[in-house]
Amino acid sequence: MSDPTPPNSTLVLLGRLHEGDERALGELLARDLDWIRAFVHARLSGVVRDHADTGDVVSDVALRVLKHGPRFQLSDREQFRGLLARIVINCLRSHAGRAGRAPRALGGGDTVLDLDRAGRARPATLPPERAQQREEEEWTRLAVSLLPGPLQDLIQWRDFDRLSFAEVGDRLDTSEDAARMRYNRALQQLARKVIRLKAGRIDEILAEAESESPEPGAAN
Repeated sequence: MSDPTPPNSTLVLLGRLHEGDERALGELLARDLDWIRAFVHARLSGVVRDHADTGDVVSDVALRVLKHGPRFQLSDREQFRGLLARIVINCLRSHAGRAGRAPRALGGGDTVLDLDRAGRARPATLPPERAQQREEEEWTRLAVSLLPGPLQDLIQWRDFDRLSFAEVGDRLDTSEDAARMRYNRALQQLARKVIRLKAGRIDEILAEAESESPEPGAAN
């Protein structure tokens, strides 16, 4: 009996990519990049688009997520498109006021951010253990990119920019203790997203994202 799965299906291409076939990356991007660009463009106002070329950001984020991200558990092509489009939208909104800065939450480099299942940050581990936790960090980076902009900012400032809670509080115009409480809530949401991503509950994540209130600069 022949395999009913088309050789160019999203699941097959993702499987090939994570087995090291770089040609699969090109095929994935070639198939869906125009659709993702149109989806993102229709949902962002000129205020956000003024800070970055949408097409360049879509290409850059898609490339990094597919090449360096964890292996997705997806059910179909629409989930794949929706997930990448949502990541790009959140990155553009979160970084609209940071002209010239790349969305580091999706990029390479080390981070001190490591979560337990309750969403508490664990201290950075030593190099041998870090090698074993690389996949977990990839899931965490992906989940960060799916958080609403204000929550991304909290984690960006604290775990990527290494700001103190007092400095975070200054940016939020609130107290150090209030900043710490907001950060802890952001970590809890992040941990829940990691769990959903690993379980392949992409539809839940996308539905939740659509129900969130639009941020400044979003299209009505």
